[in-house]
Amino acid sequence: MKKKGIKARQNTVRRLLGLALSLLMSAQAFADLNLAQRLTLSAQVWGIAKYRHPEVTACRRNWDQVLINTLPAVEAASSDAQLDIALQTMLASAGPINAVAISAAAPAWIAAAPLSASTKGSLAALAATRPARQCYVEAFATGNANFAKDAGFVNGNTDVREIRLLAAFRYWNAVEYFFGYKELIGRDWAGVLEQYVLPIADATDASAYSLHLRSFMAEVNDSHGYVSGPNVRYDLAPVQLAYLNGQAVVRRPGAELRSALMPGDVITAINDLPTAAAVQFFEPYSFGSSPSVRSGRALHMALSGRFNTALKLKTIGADGVEKTLSLRFPDPATNGFRNGIAGWQILPNRSCRVGVVTADRFTSGDGNALSKALAGLDLLVMDLREYPSLAMTNFWSAGKLPTSSNHIAYATPDFKNPGAYLSRPLNIGGAPRFNGRIVVVLERNAISQSEFLAMLLQGWPRTLVVGNQSAGADGEVSLNLSLPGGFTGVQFTSNRVAYADGRASQRYGIVPDVHVVPTVAGLRAGLDEVLDTASDCRWVRENPAPRGPQTALYSVEQRISEGLAMIKSANGYLANLYLYDSLGFPIVRSSTSAVSGGVWDVPTEHNGMSNAAARLKLDFQRGPYSSECASFDQARVPNRASMAWPLEAPTKLLCIESFFSADSSSHNGLWQGTVTASGVQLGIHENAGVLVTYLHAPDATGTMRWMIGVSRVDAEGKTNLEMLRIKGNCDTCTNMPVTTEVAGSLELRFNGPDSARIKLDVQFHDGSKLLLEDAELIRNAL
Repeated sequence: MKKKGIKARQNTVRRLLGLALSLLMSAQAFADLNLAQRLTLSAQVWGIAKYRHPEVTACRRNWDQVLINTLPAVEAASSDAQLDIALQTMLASAGPINAVAISAAAPAWIAAAPLSASTKGSLAALAATRPARQCYVEAFATGNANFAKDAGFVNGNTDVREIRLLAAFRYWNAVEYFFGYKELIGRDWAGVLEQYVLPIADATDASAYSLHLRSFMAEVNDSHGYVSGPNVRYDLAPVQLAYLNGQAVVRRPGAELRSALMPGDVITAINDLPTAAAVQFFEPYSFGSSPSVRSGRALHMALSGRFNTALKLKTIGADGVEKTLSLRFPDPATNGFRNGIAGWQILPNRSCRVGVVTADRFTSGDGNALSKALAGLDLLVMDLREYPSLAMTNFWSAGKLPTSSNHIAYATPDFKNPGAYLSRPLNIGGAPRFNGRIVVVLERNAISQSEFLAMLLQGWPRTLVVGNQSAGADGEVSLNLSLPGGFTGVQFTSNRVAYADGRASQRYGIVPDVHVVPTVAGLRAGLDEVLDTASDCRWVRENPAPRGPQTALYSVEQRISEGLAMIKSANGYLANLYLYDSLGFPIVRSSTSAVSGGVWDVPTEHNGMSNAAARLKLDFQRGPYSSECASFDQARVPNRASMAWPLEAPTKLLCIESFFSADSSSHNGLWQGTVTASGVQLGIHENAGVLVTYLHAPDATGTMRWMIGVSRVDAEGKTNLEMLRIKGNCDTCTNMPVTTEVAGSLELRFNGPDSARIKLDVQFHDGSKLLLEDAELIRNAL
């Protein structure tokens, strides 16, 4: 009896502990917001009232001061209920709001917020409000957002926590409602604020505040994201640089530095810090739509801000000798590295008549000469690598260039419905007499008006774009936004510009038809390889082929151990995508198709069954310039493509990059087993005698698995491979460990270009084995 009582009490205790644990887990699942989340939600509530509450938009409330008064209660709140009271009080200070039911049109964050029904109803009402005017922002002449009236507390004491939070809230909401490309930031914008709000609020001094704020603003990923303020310098160093094969290379030194620096010199260190480390240090505070722009500006930040003070550089010149230089960099306003470049010229000694416009050096006199020569040109080369001069702007806006805006979509902020955009008709273009071909030249410094003019020129038949990734920031910028701490002129792209079919130029840049980068050897020889390619007379007759795959192995950057093998066929390419099932076991998905316009979009096949829903979508034309795939080193771009992921229901892009290209060896291709080896395939890529072989074969369940081996082919056409089996992530899994183990051996003997013998002894993950003593393989012509 006594034992039964003890046991009963133990069971009771276990049940109570289980109940307590269940309640604890439930409480954790529905825990109150943490401080960063409370502040982020408060920014959202404050912002929607700032731009929609009639009393605030009519300038009858000092909404900055209301926030400063509210923040202590927000930070002191120990529960969602207390946060709700603080935010209700803030909204009430703006004036009464007639609450409405939350509809699908309301921002999703309102429904998700842990606030009372009455507070959510008030927020839903604000979301539906269309104010007749705005207090803190207005439309500029070109429709972009002008924040000239939003300058409260710009000189406020940033030692005060609430003032620092005001800066974060003001910037976040300006972007939330008036940044033209919020969907291209690449992250949830509220999540970005949640990440940075406490570092900004907790900044220990003005310098820390400035750096955290700059890192926060850089997250917009916009090449227009300039700002003036303390501890921030974006002045260009008096030298033009290029990133080539991971190196910072002098492209054109300023006039006062030509005795010390030569084109093609590689800068290896800045003030004893390796150049790559200097770039990495400044990158969090830099800004740009692409890695190319952001890293380039970080490098300039490492070189600027020290004018008229000694700067120590280490360089390697054409002689291969590393030198240490102590330079006194002059102000970039005196650099003169563009002096002497003609705004307009007809190139001599050509087999066709080529005229070159250099947009930043173009004058009104150049315009008169161009107008007279235009009708007789075979090639009109428009060098838009630097920002166009006023004379160039006046020339094209007057319709004196062959342009058209019919293929461009343009939109400006809707100030009565902040966050929405209104399409605006464009009627820009000119059709002067011209029967030749236009070739547009773009590189990293081409931004905004350069990119817009390039798009206008693309409206003319047979226009080509030559160069590499432009800045990717197209559209009028926001104006006059100021933040506490002396930050003035904070900018981002306000108006939207895209192609009529929806393709963005923002973040992508104007995608070149012919990708060209300068080389160290070319710079040292005084060549402009990009411009030379653009002005080649072959473009009078030829069209460049779209970028496409090559017979090569591609790695998937964002997913370790997964890859893609492309094999050229008579009618296009065979693609084998090497993935894993839900258990982490390897599987092969295959597609065979031609490539149209650099794009591949076809169903995949697995175990001999086609799956129309699981499509392999590759883009070799625009994909390399997407935010997921763009590289600071433009020499890497041609070997890349974007891949829509996951295959069944794509929600994002991944990047693939070729890492092993096949040469002209007769061993390359897909080999099929016959008779005793039926069902066995080998995907072979060979380069300089190195053979990478993928084995496709069914395990005991009949599922086609893959293994990989690497070896060399001897002079007699024989090779022995140690085959490896890999276990990794499934299509939609993350963070599964990747393991590799020896699966067995494979022997090959090539008897000619289309015949081979195979000996095989391998074991699959499920323990089943595949043995072949001496079987025939033939190369599939596909």
